[in-house]
Amino acid sequence: MDSNELTSTISDRGATTSEEGLDLAPVKMSDLAAESSPVNKDQEVEWAREDAEEEALLYQTTRKLCNDLWPTPNTLRWRLSNYFRQNPIWRALFAAPKEPIIDRMQGGDLNYIMSITLQASHTSPKDQGDLILRIPHDEESRVDRDVGILEYVRQHTGIPLPTVVRSDFTVNNALEKPYTIQRRVPGSNIEALWDNLTLSQRCQVARQCGQLNSTLRGVKSSVAGLIEARDNGTFEIIPFEIHKEQDDDAKSEVEPRPRGPQSILDIFLTQYTRWFAVDNEAIASVELWPRLLDCVREMDRLGCFDGIEISLCHVDLHDCNVMVAVDPVDSSANITAVLDWDEAVFAPQFVQCEPPTWMWRDEDAVKVEFLDQCWPYEMPGLDMTAEGADEAEIKRVFEESAGGAEYRNLAYSESFRLARGLWRIAKDGFDASHYYHAARRILREWAVLREKMLSVKADHTQQRIDR
Repeated sequence: MDSNELTSTISDRGATTSEEGLDLAPVKMSDLAAESSPVNKDQEVEWAREDAEEEALLYQTTRKLCNDLWPTPNTLRWRLSNYFRQNPIWRALFAAPKEPIIDRMQGGDLNYIMSITLQASHTSPKDQGDLILRIPHDEESRVDRDVGILEYVRQHTGIPLPTVVRSDFTVNNALEKPYTIQRRVPGSNIEALWDNLTLSQRCQVARQCGQLNSTLRGVKSSVAGLIEARDNGTFEIIPFEIHKEQDDDAKSEVEPRPRGPQSILDIFLTQYTRWFAVDNEAIASVELWPRLLDCVREMDRLGCFDGIEISLCHVDLHDCNVMVAVDPVDSSANITAVLDWDEAVFAPQFVQCEPPTWMWRDEDAVKVEFLDQCWPYEMPGLDMTAEGADEAEIKRVFEESAGGAEYRNLAYSESFRLARGLWRIAKDGFDASHYYHAARRILREWAVLREKMLSVKADHTQQRIDR
């Protein structure tokens, strides 16, 4: 179903696709903040109680999992030790097996994180030391896919990654959830370490982050989608999933079809059409999907997607997901691992190029608390200017190692800034109310940018005629 068919369908339903119907007026920050309803004390108490119960259960089930995976040794040495420990005289000479040390760590949006420290006497060599247990929040999470993504990235890049030492993709375990256990990565995440780094160290980290960005964009695919590991050890790029109930009529549009190499326009048209097939009841959705289709068609006609390839994108390459350690000998700062590959995908290259403004701007100063409410819209004007001379140098180092002029175009071009928002909607659909706000802002800004681009194109045409 193309944009003309969608518009016809909407017309049959008596809906409007006018700009007035889309409410394309500017969205004020105060309006966004007002959407959040106040939380009363009873709610806070209830949430605190639920959090405490959840944490207690996490500790309990994690300890049981540890006991199942690493039971107390039953060797002759330990049997003799236990025998002598029965006698108070000998007890001090024969230490009891030490329990694993378990701590709750700050997790992300997708996983609970538990730290496990094991004693060498309980474990095989591969399990010794500090480990990280990752338990998905969502029961439908694909832990097998997460492990497959890590292996894919390991095979295709030199990016440092966490090592998975244990995993269970079933619910047949003490946690009653799938999980992975990884070796703990040395160092701290950049978010925790950044303020304590010197300018030289920050530039070292910025250079390595830029190289990471360039490396990811260098891993190409002819199609966009999710990375899926096959049983034979190979990998397949499969279409994005549509997480929404589907009736029989919609399934034919939503189900992935055989596909060959995709253009950037193909990616958008395919996803928007699939979403519209299942998201056609809310008036706002009915109005917006065809407008978004028209928007990406216009971008394509104006050459916005010319030369853009499909590449590997981490999607969540923020400071909290990059681990850094400072060398005690030469004081150099080095990336030790990149974390949280759960949402890594193949997508248009510009998706990977959202500028890491945390390197050169104080995000609190630009009201970062509102940025999430604007998501997936990307704010204009926040990414170009560094705050001072040091920040400008960090920004320069990052951009040069990320690809120089090519990166700056993909990161800062107004068309690519808007296209990143359009892609997030194409992947996730209208996941929440702020996605509608984002779509309307993108459409409004594209209307202005389109006129500028058409004017420039007309000027160039006239200049050629004059010559």
